[in-house]
Amino acid sequence: MFYLLLTLFGCMTGITAVLFGFGGGFVVVPLLYRMLMASHGADDPIGQSAMHIAVATSTCVMIVNALLATGKHHRAGSLIRHYLWPLGGYIGLGAIVGAVAAMWAEGEVIRYAFIVYLGITILDCLFRRGFLTHSGNEVPRRLGKVAVSGVGIGAIATFLGVGGSVMTVPLLRRCGLSMSQATSMANPLSLPVALSGVMQGATLVLNEGEQPYGDEKPLPQIHLNIESGKAWGEWSNDQGKTLKIELTEAELPAISAGTLPYLAKLYDAEPYEYLRLQGMKLKQGKTQTLEGYSLQWWSEPQTKTAFFEIVSGYTPDVRDRINKLLLGRLWEEVVQYYGCFSAGGGAYYVQTVKPLLITPKVISVSVGTEAYCGGAHPDYSDAYINIDAQNGKPVTLEDVLWVGQGKPLHYEERNSEQSAEIYAAYSEYRNNEFAPWLVAQLRQLYPEEMQPVPDDNCTYGEQDHWDYPTWYFAKNGIKFGPSFSHADAPCAFVDWSVLPYSVIKQNPGGVAVQLP
Repeated sequence: MFYLLLTLFGCMTGITAVLFGFGGGFVVVPLLYRMLMASHGADDPIGQSAMHIAVATSTCVMIVNALLATGKHHRAGSLIRHYLWPLGGYIGLGAIVGAVAAMWAEGEVIRYAFIVYLGITILDCLFRRGFLTHSGNEVPRRLGKVAVSGVGIGAIATFLGVGGSVMTVPLLRRCGLSMSQATSMANPLSLPVALSGVMQGATLVLNEGEQPYGDEKPLPQIHLNIESGKAWGEWSNDQGKTLKIELTEAELPAISAGTLPYLAKLYDAEPYEYLRLQGMKLKQGKTQTLEGYSLQWWSEPQTKTAFFEIVSGYTPDVRDRINKLLLGRLWEEVVQYYGCFSAGGGAYYVQTVKPLLITPKVISVSVGTEAYCGGAHPDYSDAYINIDAQNGKPVTLEDVLWVGQGKPLHYEERNSEQSAEIYAAYSEYRNNEFAPWLVAQLRQLYPEEMQPVPDDNCTYGEQDHWDYPTWYFAKNGIKFGPSFSHADAPCAFVDWSVLPYSVIKQNPGGVAVQLP
C-alpha cells in the first residue's frame, strides 16, 4: 500500500506540475510526512526527521517535474525570457538561504510554517485581486522589486519544500500574464529552488550496518547535513547516546612504488577500502618449515587475519611474485572482515590459512572461512590459492586440465572485470563437458563412494555437484571438492576425491605447468 500510494500521488504531482505549474510540494510534503509518521512513529529517528525528509524529497521530485515541464513549454514557445531572468537568479539566492535555514530548524517549526503558509496562499489566491480574475485586454507589465520578490520566494519555497510555483504564478498573473503563460513560466522558475535545495539542504540518514536476520531492534543512525566538500551531523542510538560528526572530503595519498598489486588495484577501483587500510601494520609472527621451505607468518592485529610468506627457496624474482600474491590475499581478507562487520550486531569472521603443498613446481594454500555477515545462517567456505612455482603466477583449473574442444579457456572466478561472453563459454564448458567427464573419472576410480546411499543427501554421482568444484594440488594428484547447498554443506568435506596426476597429464591445460 505504501508504494501504491506513492505511485498514485507521484502521477498526480506530475500531471499538476505540467498543467498548472505547481502541485508537487503541496502534495508530496504532507503525504510523505504522514506516511513516515505512520510507519515509524514519533519516537523513531526517521519519525523525528520526517518533515526534513519530506521537504528534501519534495525538492528532488521538483527537479524531474520542472525539467520535463520546462522542456515541454520551451518546445511550445511559451517561455518569456525577461520574466525568467533576473528573477530566477534571485530565487536561486533565496533558495540557498532557505536551505541553510531548513537544516538548522526543528521539524515541528517547518511543519507549522508549512501549515500557515498553505492557509495564507489559499486565502491570498481567493481574496486578492489578479489571480482568479483577469482582463483579457490588460497589457503585461514588467516585474517590480524583482530582487526582494525573488529572494523571498526562493527562501520560503526551499525552507518548506514547495517549489515556489504557488508564489510565482500569482505574481505573474498580477503582472498581466494569462494563466497559461504564468503556469508555463512557473516550472523553469522552480528549478533554482529544487537544485539549490537538493545541493545545499540534503540530509542523509545512514543506518549503522544491516538489520540482522529476524531482529527488529533499531539500528544506530547517522544524520548528515551535506554541503560541497563537507558534511556534519550526529550519530545516535536507541539508548539516547549521541556523538557529533564532522566529515571532510578525503584525499588519496600518492601511491608508493613498492605497493602490493592488490593494494594498487584498490587504489584505483575502491579508494575507500584503500584509505581504510592506511596506517594498519602487519605484526610478525612465528616461523615454520614445510617440505624444506622456510615460512614467515604475518598477522593484522585488529582483525587477527594471518598469512605467511616464503623466505627461502626459488629465485628472488619468483619468490617476490609469490609473496606479493600471498600478502595481497592477507589484505584482501582484512577488507572482507570489515565488509562482513558492516552487517551489524552478531557478525563474526574467522579465517584459517594452511599451506597444503610447497614444491619446486607448484604451490597450494587453503583459505578457510567461517563467518556470519547477516542473513539466515553462518557461512563456511574453503578457497584455494594455486600457484605455478616456476614463475610465481596463479593458475586456474583450465590452465592445468582441459577436456574440451579447441583452445583451453582461461577464466578467473575472482576477477570481476572479465566479459560476459567469456563467462558464458566457461559455464557451458563446465556444465556440458567438464562435469560429465569428471564424474565418469570419479565413478571409475571410486565406485563405492560415488554410489547413492539411501536416506543420504550426499549424492556424489550427480553432475551438479561437480560443475564448479574446489581444487588444489595434492602430493598424488589434484584434490577436488564437490559443492552442495548450505543445508547439505557437510557433504562437501570428503578426502577421497583425488584425480591422479597420470590422468591430469593426459589432458593438459592451457599453461605448461610442471606437475609433481
